[in-house]
Amino acid sequence: MKVHAETGCWHLRGFLTDAEQDAFAAAARGLKAIAPLVHPTMRDQTPMSVRVSSFGARGWWADREGYRYIGKHPTTKGSFPPITAEITGPAYRALYTASKYTRQYVPEHTAAAWGLAQGVYAHITACDTCLVNHYGPGAQLGWHVDQTELDKVSPIVTFSIGATATFEIKLEVDGELRTFRHRLDSGDAVVMAGPARLGEHRVTDVRVEAQADLFGPAGYNPIRAAAGTRLSFTLRRTGYTK
Repeated sequence: MKVHAETGCWHLRGFLTDAEQDAFAAAARGLKAIAPLVHPTMRDQTPMSVRVSSFGARGWWADREGYRYIGKHPTTKGSFPPITAEITGPAYRALYTASKYTRQYVPEHTAAAWGLAQGVYAHITACDTCLVNHYGPGAQLGWHVDQTELDKVSPIVTFSIGATATFEIKLEVDGELRTFRHRLDSGDAVVMAGPARLGEHRVTDVRVEAQADLFGPAGYNPIRAAAGTRLSFTLRRTGYTK
């Protein structure tokens, strides 16, 4: 579980229970009905391979105007649905757990070192967006840094649901920039805090043969299904919402 605690990057394997994973999948189905998953594009109008939507006051978007956060869905022009307790509850636990583990290896660590002067709970309640990425066959995210936000300090928490994928991040350890590779299974969480908050990272190698039908009927267990998709849920504070 430890990635080098001083970097602030934690991969929490098997963090979500099956019931919590089902709740995330159900939240995605509800989101899809209100704020459909759509393809952002690069500035040259080339579609990105993932589809996106969001919960919260803001949603991430990209088109010929560049990367940014918007207050209304790009196609329906309606508001994004609020972030639910099914998301914020596990996110609080993940961030608290990562901070607790960090303190075991870095005794001087405090939440304030991660930009959490008011504590973990206050940060989670201040998060104003949860980006949902939909990975179909062949979808991936290339190397990038999460820096569209005004708040480039406070931590990011991501949950992986459905198909297994590879997550890679570049972190400086002992003065050397190294690339760390992680297999993300359904129910895993990743926390990027402290120096890792602006770490360059990517998502590749979504295992189509291990995908789950996350958009099946209500009550359908997405974890054991044979074919479908992968979803990621990324909770953060943009700093743009008053």
